[in-house]
Amino acid sequence: MSKRYKKNMLAEIEAANQKIAKDIAETLNVHYPNHAWAVNADVKQGIVVIYNNRLSGEMGFLLHMADLINDHAMKLVIKSGGEFLERYNIARGEFKERDLFSLKKDFKGDFLHE
Repeated sequence: MSKRYKKNMLAEIEAANQKIAKDIAETLNVHYPNHAWAVNADVKQGIVVIYNNRLSGEMGFLLHMADLINDHAMKLVIKSGGEFLERYNIARGEFKERDLFSLKKDFKGDFLHE
């Protein structure tokens, strides 16, 4: 495999990662606006890792790309995002600052989830 071919292949993989992450983040932002969604796609591993940075930079959820291939409406993304919010006792929908005031924290100051 030539260096040029390998470089082009890596660029295509990175472009795919960015497109998948962008599409998922946009879907989450439409259904759950103003939450700080962070999405990292990895085509080579076949996974997408999603965090809500308002709630936790450490706890998130993982989706397998194989489960998303035929899910053009991104129902799994929407369902998983809503379930993630509910684990923190946050209602599905737009982020409201007041929701954070009722959340319990651990000794490090991180929000607790169920």
